[in-house]
Amino acid sequence: MEKVTWHDKHEKSLTVGHRLADSVANGMGSWRFIIIQSAFVVIWMALNIIGFIHHWDVYPFILLNLIFSTQAAYAAPIIMMSQNRQTQRDRIQAQDDYQTNIDAKL
Repeated sequence: MEKVTWHDKHEKSLTVGHRLADSVANGMGSWRFIIIQSAFVVIWMALNIIGFIHHWDVYPFILLNLIFSTQAAYAAPIIMMSQNRQTQRDRIQAQDDYQTNIDAKL
């Protein structure tokens, strides 16, 4: 008989929303995201500064600022959900470790 670990229990308890929040947090906390976002900003600003005929977002780049504000408004709570779940998972692991120590003493 295979023993079910705390990690297995935790994985089974995750909903689609939990998995999505974890994926978003992992993606936004990566170098890949920072590099892609930085390239996007540089290209956006360059096209708007160099574009002699048509500027869709002239200096001080109000539309770009709005995009970042919207992104931050959604990203912060999603990342907090992921962190709260990690805290809960750590608490379950600590409790399981404590129980293992109690069982070993007995």
